[in-house]
This record gives sequence, structure tokens and C-alpha cells, in this order.
Amino acid sequence: MNKAGTKLSKLDQFLVSEDVIEELPNMRVTALERLWSDHNPILLHCNKADFDPTPFRIYHSWFLREGFDDFISLEWANMGQNVDVIHILSHEKLKRLKVKSEQWIANSKSGERIHKQEIMSHLKQLEEKIETGSTSPEDREKENQTYARR
Repeated sequence: MNKAGTKLSKLDQFLVSEDVIEELPNMRVTALERLWSDHNPILLHCNKADFDPTPFRIYHSWFLREGFDDFISLEWANMGQNVDVIHILSHEKLKRLKVKSEQWIANSKSGERIHKQEIMSHLKQLEEKIETGSTSPEDREKENQTYARR
């Protein structure tokens, strides 16, 4: 906004050439929440649709999640017990493990998102109290602890 308050900045637009639009017709824009800034950050997504089968991938970060190692060990052991065939092919086990591990990760991430939303809601309430001047030293300590947990 200019000093007179009559003109807004155009931070919510992208300049894209026609060649880029032809190459990536499925572009989309996502506006993020305004958290600690005076504007909403925006993201430009340029994903190409590919319908090939996805390979089996395990990301290193998954092993940092509590309980993932135990989950994989248990599922791998249970796969051999739940089939009538004496030997199950490893690639079949990997296919099944892929589905189960992706479900486990999705559930884990969902729990983290809920936890993050609770923390953000709590912080917003504390910040509103601070702005109105109705906070106590205990409230400020809670805010510091909440920021430290994130």
C-alpha cells in the first residue's frame, strides 16, 4: 500500500510465459496462512500428471518417526504367517508393505497436523490475550513453552 493508502501491491500474481503454460498446463496457486508476517505467502505448483506405477520408496525421515521400525518389523513378520503359501515372493511382500507403510505414515502425519493445529490455536489465543493486555506471567510462560515444543 502506498503512503496515501490508495494503492495495494500486487504480491499475489505470477508472470508466466505462454511457453511455460503450454508445457505445464496443470499449474495451480496455493495461498498459505498468514502466521508471522503481514502477507499471505503464495506457492506455484507445477506438477505433471504421471500415471505410471509408483516405485517402492522408504524415506530416511520415516525411520525418525517413533514406532516406524517396530511397525515394519511386525508387518514383515506377519506377512509370512497370513498366507497359505509356504513362501511368499519378496516383491509381493514389498507391494503389501508399501501400501501398509503409506497408510501408517498418512495416519502419523494426520496426528501431527492435528497436534500442530492445536498448538497454533493455543498460540493464537495467547497472542490475543497479550494484545488486549489481559495476560498473566503464567500465560507468557505457557506461550514460551508452546513455542519451544514446536
